Amino acid sequence: MFWNEELRRHLFQRVDDGALTHAVMLAGPPGMGKRALATQLLGRFLGVSLDASAESPAHQHPDLHVVRPEEDKRQIAVDQIRGLTAALALSAHGNQGKAALIEPADSMTTAAANSLLKTLEEPTADSLLVLVVDSRGRLPATIVSRTTRYQTHPPARSAAVAWLAEQGLSEED
Repeated sequence: MFWNEELRRHLFQRVDDGALTHAVMLAGPPGMGKRALATQLLGRFLGVSLDASAESPAHQHPDLHVVRPEEDKRQIAVDQIRGLTAALALSAHGNQGKAALIEPADSMTTAAANSLLKTLEEPTADSLLVLVVDSRGRLPATIVSRTTRYQTHPPARSAAVAWLAEQGLSEED
């Protein structure tokens, strides 16, 4: 999505320079392309191209772990975060490290957030955690403070209309 392009370039440069922190939070309103951006970032970190439109990018790489609310649930449970922590403690299959996507991270239970805190405070070597959130205000301040936060914003109306026209849509559409 064109409105995330500058942020994408910045994050990719941080990966390429080896300067990306171990935990990144992508925050912003729903529909801003945070999940696609997170998938691209994780792919860059792992040295592969991941399909952001796939149901679960975790099926695309053995060192990528995805944590989402389980089917028919609305929250991420503590056992899911414990499982992620255990998976990150194992050796990587490849040479790039291990990566995790937590989305929506603002749906973690309090116990799950507390469990994640230890991983954020004492990250495993060569790991990257990407937390995708719609509202970082729903996360404990301790989680927010231990991530590098990036905010996504909707494009200006004129830029969005121009982009949609380039995609073949009329102004009525």
